Amino acid sequence: METIIYNGVDLFGEAITLLEYLAADESPAESRKQLIHKYGVSPEVLEKPFGVCTKIYEEGKKRLKSQMEKIREYFTPYFEDGMLCKASFALLREFSDYESSLEKRKETCLGYSPSRRSYEFYLRLQSGYQIHIEVEARPKDCKNLPELLDCLDRTELTAEQKWQIQWVFNHPNQAFEELEPCIRTAMGILEEYEELWRPLVEQFCRSWEKRLADTSLQAYFAEQTKISIEENPKGAVLLPAVLAMGTISMCMDDGENWEQEPRADVFRMGVLVEKIGVRLLLGEGTALKKKELAELLKILSDESKLEILSLLKERRYYGGELAKKLKLTTATISHHMSILVNNGLVTISKEQNRGYYALNEETIRKLLDQTKELLLKE
Repeated sequence: METIIYNGVDLFGEAITLLEYLAADESPAESRKQLIHKYGVSPEVLEKPFGVCTKIYEEGKKRLKSQMEKIREYFTPYFEDGMLCKASFALLREFSDYESSLEKRKETCLGYSPSRRSYEFYLRLQSGYQIHIEVEARPKDCKNLPELLDCLDRTELTAEQKWQIQWVFNHPNQAFEELEPCIRTAMGILEEYEELWRPLVEQFCRSWEKRLADTSLQAYFAEQTKISIEENPKGAVLLPAVLAMGTISMCMDDGENWEQEPRADVFRMGVLVEKIGVRLLLGEGTALKKKELAELLKILSDESKLEILSLLKERRYYGGELAKKLKLTTATISHHMSILVNNGLVTISKEQNRGYYALNEETIRKLLDQTKELLLKE
């Protein structure tokens, strides 16, 4: 699989990240402290990249001061640990699209038919962290507003959040127009500060070119993590992220897009990922803190998730098999699996357009060993 290392940034995506930080009032200084405390990263390593981020953040705070109420309305997450918000439905952002201008995104988003819009809304609901849709439906089965409302009614969203999503569905032009000035200003700031972030991107490209000189991206991930990636004939793009500098996200073609040609897989990597280490960022080989241990034990207290883990003890399954075996809807299984995968209890590998789930025995053993160490005497 050919991997293209992109020598640039997704300006639209970086602008959205800046607006998310502003909505959360999350200064780069706080993120810096967390990286030092959690991963033991040297302050010297963080000095230059966080200096760049701080300047961009402060400029955004100054120029968008009059728009902060609107930014908070659209970019405040619906859940504490998730990124789904009102803007998710207003922008219908495609994470695989890293070269579109604001005008192109607007044209695409507002050009969707009602059935396609329902499909896109449902996809975001289905993938939203902590959203549980108790309905037997696939994304393409959700073709109009009544069917979308039925899905909304079966989620754990608040009445206000449901109303926001319904309002955006009915007023797409107004929603986009309310956000457009904020996004345009944020993109303008990033363009103006290119001389500051450009060296970070160039260093990212040199580092990953060296890293992938003797190995493929799939082999690298297989070695560093429990993620197995099947080769995509269209290849892959490794995309640097400047503001979300310590994050990893992947957008893989599932072969079931809405009348779209197959596309390359896109891997968004923070410019600090190599410095911190993929394995550390994904929780491999680190001791669990009491809070993390409590969260994992809380997940195991859910009977359905415990049943899933018990099944995976025997062999790996894909989502449809688990749904049939446990007599649950595919949407419910998707909800459970997103939590199990995000917390490292389950791994996922993509083969022939199916995602196969397997037990992450290393994390399970670590969880049991540290629970024993915490609660029992030697």
